Amino acid sequence: MMRIRILAVLLFAASIATVRAQLTYVGIGTGYSRTKFAGSGSQRFSQNLGTFSLSALHRPWRFLGLGGAIILPYSEKYSGTYWRTTTTDGNSFSMSYWDTGFAPQIVSGTLDQSATLRGILRLFAEGSGSAYIEASISSFKLTERATFRRYEGQVEIYDGNNFYYETVEGVDLSYRNEERVTAFGLRLGAMPHFGKNLYADFSLGWSFPRFSGNGFASFFNYEYDGLSYRMNYLMLSSPVPGSKTTLSIDAGFGVCF
Repeated sequence: MMRIRILAVLLFAASIATVRAQLTYVGIGTGYSRTKFAGSGSQRFSQNLGTFSLSALHRPWRFLGLGGAIILPYSEKYSGTYWRTTTTDGNSFSMSYWDTGFAPQIVSGTLDQSATLRGILRLFAEGSGSAYIEASISSFKLTERATFRRYEGQVEIYDGNNFYYETVEGVDLSYRNEERVTAFGLRLGAMPHFGKNLYADFSLGWSFPRFSGNGFASFFNYEYDGLSYRMNYLMLSSPVPGSKTTLSIDAGFGVCF
């Protein structure tokens, strides 16, 4: 009986030694991410980030890793246009309406994203020391700015019978909103080892940030319809509020010990 107990203890110890890894990874990396936004009407925007990252991961068992990362944006491009917004008459507003004098002459918008802090839970595939699936939670700060400016001037209006001129008041609106955002993420990747203490890390990921509903909305009278005797309006609104999806591709390398 004693021999059986000793054998059982030895087998249990051997199994623990097999699944325990006790490795710590420290690495650097670079990546690219893209988030699509949509505002009112047919507005379409996207935010493209180039990032640099620092990460640390502890792997107490072969199948499990826990760690964190800080992601720093080094390049940022916010692209899109407010000029395809649908108006109250159902048509797409375009820059050609500048000639009417009602449209804002200056329309601009920017998004600035801070460094991201990320917590990581990584599960490695059985029988493979490199392939993994990762769940994460991230936190970052996003600042949105927008400016709409129209200068006072005279506008020619046709009322169905005659042309006449009317003074259009100037508009100068500046908007800024800053919020802390939390995003849950999912990532697929691989961490092949090279030699005894070097590794690489390649991954494709998705994160799902949800932004508050504190976006701006501004109305502009942009054209007088002389046939129906009414003013058509343009609404410019923030594309940020709501749930979004971010796609990212990352690569890095580091040391393990």
